[in-house]
Amino acid sequence: MELTANSGDSLSTIMKPESHPRTRWRAVVISATLWSAAQLASAGTPETSSAAAPVLLATATVVSPDQKVSVSDMAMTTNRGPAGTIATATITIRNNDGSPVAGALVTGAWSGLTTSSGRALTNRQGRATFHSARATAAGTFSFDLGSVTVAGASYDAARNLKVHDSISVSPAVTNAGLTFGNR
Repeated sequence: MELTANSGDSLSTIMKPESHPRTRWRAVVISATLWSAAQLASAGTPETSSAAAPVLLATATVVSPDQKVSVSDMAMTTNRGPAGTIATATITIRNNDGSPVAGALVTGAWSGLTTSSGRALTNRQGRATFHSARATAAGTFSFDLGSVTVAGASYDAARNLKVHDSISVSPAVTNAGLTFGNR
């Protein structure tokens, strides 16, 4: 298998059991990001800041035939700035052993102060993050889970701990040039 990528590109592929008939696992999901030496240096981690050539950082998740995944957490936060407020929904996906699942495709939709839908892949901690559009009014941001898809595992929606969340923002109050409100 050969994959081509530019610096900063993320890749994902699946090794299927047809190429490994004697194994007990159903698939291995491999996710990788190609980082340039400049990107690694700007990250500032000791193991990567002295890299001279592009580096491929990869993770592999082995998926067993009976693995089930579900939502173990959904949390929301807001960030208020001078131009308005943005909400963030973070959804955590775990397998039936309680381990975080990387590479799961999660979909969901915003309602309330903003409306849109989106999709995100979970990271190594099993977290998918969604950001709303900016809103300038007071009110409620709501987020609803759409679906979860993982290669080699089944999504067990009945085991979800949460599928909807919302967070409210109050209007900003100004007094002598200072702005007050929940952040």
